[in-house]
Amino acid sequence: MGDHGRNAFAAAALVAATFVATPAPAASFDCTKAASKMERLICSDSALGARDEIQSKLYVAALREDPPGPIKASQRGWLAKAGACGTAACLGDAYDERIESLLRTKGGNGAARHFFTEKIDGNSGALDVAGPIHGFAYVSLVSTYVGPGGAEKGDVNATGTGGFLDLRRGKAEITDRGCLVTVHPEGSDAWQVDQRGTCDLPSGTGYAGTYRP
Repeated sequence: MGDHGRNAFAAAALVAATFVATPAPAASFDCTKAASKMERLICSDSALGARDEIQSKLYVAALREDPPGPIKASQRGWLAKAGACGTAACLGDAYDERIESLLRTKGGNGAARHFFTEKIDGNSGALDVAGPIHGFAYVSLVSTYVGPGGAEKGDVNATGTGGFLDLRRGKAEITDRGCLVTVHPEGSDAWQVDQRGTCDLPSGTGYAGTYRP
C-alpha cells in the first residue's frame, strides 16, 4: 500500500473511531423512533435526554408509591405544557419544574439518593440527588440552622437551592443570593459542597460541607 493509500486508510479509521466513541443521544424512549418536535428536541440535546431519563424514573416511582390518579393527571398537564415548547431552553425549564414536583412525592423522593452533613455550630444540611445520569444530575439542597434557643422556641432558620447540574467536568455551580455554590461527587458515597461570595442567606445557614448517606 502506498503513502496515499495508508493515509486514506488512517483517515477513514480515525473517522470510524470517532463515530463509535461518540455516545448516541440518550432518553427514556427509542430516539430512532422520535416523531414529535418534543422528542426530536430531547434526542438532539444530551442534557434534555438526561432530564427525560431522570423524570421518567421519578414518575414511575411516584406511580408505584403514591395515589396514581393525581400523578397521572399532573403528568398529562405537564406533557401538554412541555409539548408546546419550541426551544431546548423552554423544554429544559419544563423538565426541571416537573422533576422538582416529583421529588416532593413519596415515590419520587424515595427514588432519589439522600446525603446529609451536620456541624457543631447548629447547622445541618440535606442533599437529595436524582442521578447522575450520563454526567447530569438534579439536586435539591437544604440548610437548616437551630440556634441556642432551640426549635421549641422558634430559633430556627432554613434555606434551600438546587437545580439541574452538568457534572461532566466533575463540578457544577449554582448561584444563590450572592453565593456561588460548587457541588461535586466524591466517589459513590459522598458529595462535597463549597460556597464563596457575599451570601445573603438566613442567619446561621450555609451549604458548605461533606454530605454522606
